[in-house]
Amino acid sequence: MLTIQLLGEMTVLRDGEALPLPPSRKTRALLGYLVATGRPQRREKLCTMLWEVPDDPRGALRWSLSKLRGLVDEPNGPARILAERETVSYVPEGARCDLRTLRETATRPLESVGIETLRTVVDNIEGDFLSGLELPGQPDFQAWCLAEREDARRHHAAVLDALVSRLAATAPEEALPHARRLVELDSFAARPRAALVALLARLGRREEAAQHCETGTRLLQEAGLPLGPLAAAARDLRAPPSSRHTAAPQTDTATRLPVAAANASALPGPTSRDLREDVKRLIIVDDEPELGRMVAEYLGGHGFAVRTATSGQAMRRLLAEEPADLVILDVNMPSEDGFSVARSLRTGAGGPKILFLTAASEVVDRVVGLELGAEDYVTKPFDLRELRARIRIILRRAEAEKAPATAARPDPQMIPVQPPTEEVAPPPQQEIRFCLATDGVRIAYATSGEGPPLLKPANWLTHLEFDWESPVWRHWMRELSRGRRLVRYDERGNGLSDRQIEELSLEACQRDMEAVIAAADLTRFPVLGISQGCACAVAHAVEHPGQISRLILYGGYARGWTHRSSPAQLATRQALITLMRHGWGADSPAFRQAFTSLFIPDGTIEQARWFNELQRMTTSPENAIRIQEMFGAIQIEALLPQVTVPTLVLHCTGDEVVPFEEGRRLAMGIPGARFVPLEGRNHILLEDEPAWGRFLGEVRAFLAEDDASGSWDYSAL
Repeated sequence: MLTIQLLGEMTVLRDGEALPLPPSRKTRALLGYLVATGRPQRREKLCTMLWEVPDDPRGALRWSLSKLRGLVDEPNGPARILAERETVSYVPEGARCDLRTLRETATRPLESVGIETLRTVVDNIEGDFLSGLELPGQPDFQAWCLAEREDARRHHAAVLDALVSRLAATAPEEALPHARRLVELDSFAARPRAALVALLARLGRREEAAQHCETGTRLLQEAGLPLGPLAAAARDLRAPPSSRHTAAPQTDTATRLPVAAANASALPGPTSRDLREDVKRLIIVDDEPELGRMVAEYLGGHGFAVRTATSGQAMRRLLAEEPADLVILDVNMPSEDGFSVARSLRTGAGGPKILFLTAASEVVDRVVGLELGAEDYVTKPFDLRELRARIRIILRRAEAEKAPATAARPDPQMIPVQPPTEEVAPPPQQEIRFCLATDGVRIAYATSGEGPPLLKPANWLTHLEFDWESPVWRHWMRELSRGRRLVRYDERGNGLSDRQIEELSLEACQRDMEAVIAAADLTRFPVLGISQGCACAVAHAVEHPGQISRLILYGGYARGWTHRSSPAQLATRQALITLMRHGWGADSPAFRQAFTSLFIPDGTIEQARWFNELQRMTTSPENAIRIQEMFGAIQIEALLPQVTVPTLVLHCTGDEVVPFEEGRRLAMGIPGARFVPLEGRNHILLEDEPAWGRFLGEVRAFLAEDDASGSWDYSAL
């Protein structure tokens, strides 16, 4: 049986065994296109979509078809790739395809679909349509792929909604991960968020439910979208227990997401708020007319007045006819690139805001765009809902800049829900001390809170005093010090520790950790490693197995970037290091903002400003480069099987600093480690995101097992 999986990375299996795919990305793209469309395609169209004229498109198509025949044609059976004189097609009979199964399921009346079928369809979805298969130089393929991804997401949402609705009453714990995934598919849709809140409340996880309410409220408010059922869910959470609605055994249809395959309600249409007289005017400048048209249609359907242009000159003509509030500008255009066009725009008072929309994702390009005054930067392929939300955030920020002193009367529906009231403990105080490493380097460490000890090794760029007040880190210190004695320290070369140092290596950082352990008089204790701090924690657990009781590893990796990066990624890292050398300590925060956007892409303006400043004041450009190079050289995979203590590994699915796969790889290498994926993109978890509540719950439960075992020594306090 031939099986072709298009949801996630393309996979072809025969009788359950994966087959090697052709190395050519265009050949794989051709197979994906033929299988997904399911109908004969004209040769001329395929050549235009996948190849450029200098490539000899007809010859390239013939070569690719020969490779695909060997891959998918049945041995001693009928051919699946049919190449006629004018057309090419794929014959699907007798083969399986996850995309086709998803479409067929989502377009049926879902009430009549068995629950096992729904489970199977959902479990077989590994990711977005043709994930990782991009052809930046082929705009027609990119536009088609983008549209297919949106269709697949809508079908996925419809099936998930039906499954969650069936499971909510009888198997709420099983329903919960599917409800989380439904929210992840569209963070700006109120109905699935409200359904998740109701489910969490039903399971007694009211703190996490409250955090989801707060996050959803903030996202929708910033995007200018109505709260709808999320407001009702927030009111129900605030209500005293006696007045809350008792969960009915049947499906809660009030919070059910409509079937997205039947209509596009999963992508909310224009509201009365969108259709005001002061409708916002956008111009999309992209040399790919089809992509520009598709984006324009989508945004026009959400209340914007949209015009399109295929060049800077055409854009200037449109601006001469009527001004615009925002210009969505492609970087890679012939004759006059997007950066040149941006330089010609007056982006100050009265001029349009700029959002760059491009296939270029290198940090260098982000920095250039920000230096030119751009408000944001979205890379292709992109999610139309994310683009819509970013546009609204930019425009709302522009409105706030026009009238900073105007305070609108608060909308009762926009008031964030508060977690259940409890006795508020006084904020912890920290004490900062110093100790000496074996080579004489002075290491600053801090303690806060009372109770069983918890050690947090240093991670990228910390400052004991600055972090204590920072909206990026202070909730970590507060919650980790709650009922515990938290010990943390600044790495050599940054923060309050000595910056003039000779040796900077993983081994030297381990000696720093040992010096802090001795100075803080720790005997047996759990360790929380964050990012590269995980490598130091693992190495210490292997070297001192009787000292560490438990390991918690968040956002970590076993192999540094030099060991896991492709040649292109290595070149980008080297470009980043060059920028660090010249732009780290400059007054302009544009470079540091590019770095910040990787660590906390969903951060607020205040959080980004604090993190920008943290980078500037924490270390020198020279030390920042040395630290980055040290991180790149980390390789502790050989140590992972030697870890003998209970280990909890957590990682955000959309982490842009350390890929999600590295967290999974870390967990798989440690015997008996438990792996918890967290929904989110931030490398540093922020206080108002749902992943933070999930992280705290998992960590507290894990540490409670340690406390119950009596494995820590009270005499150390």
